[in-house]
Amino acid sequence: MGADRIEWPLPPLVEAVAETGIPVVWLTGPMHGNTIRSASGHETRSRYRSPCVPRLNPEQAAEAVHAFTALLRAA
Repeated sequence: MGADRIEWPLPPLVEAVAETGIPVVWLTGPMHGNTIRSASGHETRSRYRSPCVPRLNPEQAAEAVHAFTALLRAA
């Protein structure tokens, strides 16, 4: 959605989900909102704080979600 476009669609989305009564976890990617558009119009991520690119492949993403939900169940 982007930081400049999130203000109008997010509140109704949160309200609709809340009305279901189903507990949810809102989880975002760490690099969202970190996009820079070059003069040519290409988008890129910036401000990496480590030597590795903080993106996950599908298997790593599934593993991260599994670990996170295990923590929630244990709490």
